[in-house]
Amino acid sequence: MTQPDIIQTIFKDSNYDLALFSAGKESPKADDYPFFLALSEKGRKGGKGGKDNYGDYIYVKNIHGQHKLDRNGHLIVDHDLHNHYSELSDGIAEAFINWAKSEKLSFWK
Repeated sequence: MTQPDIIQTIFKDSNYDLALFSAGKESPKADDYPFFLALSEKGRKGGKGGKDNYGDYIYVKNIHGQHKLDRNGHLIVDHDLHNHYSELSDGIAEAFINWAKSEKLSFWK
């Protein structure tokens, strides 16, 4: 299998690269097909997806201002990647699951 070729770099900074790729000759050409793309909103608001500008983790706090622990006694990082066993709001992973089901993808029933 050949490596994909970069068609166009869309966005680039010191933390992230976003590019369009071509699958190469092994894939049949398709003019239009569904795809899933998601960006972390919490990673874009001054932090880096659960970290502050200093690189320190940002933890979820309870109503008393204390760090909240998950069911295993671990601190919960504040991010939007997944819902952490329903401790957080639904995130990118749950959005992908819903999209995969709506597209009837074979690997997600």
